[in-house]
Amino acid sequence: MDVLNNIGFDWQVALANFINFLIIFWILKTWVFGPVEKIINERKAKIAEGLEQAQESEKELLHAKEAATNEIKRAKSQANQIMAEAKDTADNQVAHAKDKASQEASAIIEKAHSQIEKDRVHMEKDLYEKTAGLVALGVQKILHEEVDESKNSEISKRALEVLAQKQ
Repeated sequence: MDVLNNIGFDWQVALANFINFLIIFWILKTWVFGPVEKIINERKAKIAEGLEQAQESEKELLHAKEAATNEIKRAKSQANQIMAEAKDTADNQVAHAKDKASQEASAIIEKAHSQIEKDRVHMEKDLYEKTAGLVALGVQKILHEEVDESKNSEISKRALEVLAQKQ
């Protein structure tokens, strides 16, 4: 121990320092390290909870993205179906309009043919009557005699019958 005394080591001071160290250690452990450790553990728990929530949020985000993708696909499918139905409806309406226009055109053509036929018959009748009148006039000039109304009517009638038979 003399060696220790020679270098200035005092065991009483060392023992007092050791007791002071134990007292300070006990005070720090009780009043500082305990609360600090509690705060650190609480923060670790909060961090772990935050990480867990972040993972759950990431999973929810992935599910939301999948749901959005599926919804977009479904909406595109519905849009394509609606477009196809609209095209079919438009095609049907165009076909119906074409049919109606064709029917109307046919009716107009038929009416025109009917009117032409009526006009033709009327003109032929007028032509026959004028021809009969001219024939009666020709007969009158050839025979040099006056043709009365009854004779004119009879000649016109016979001429019309002859013309009608030739057709």
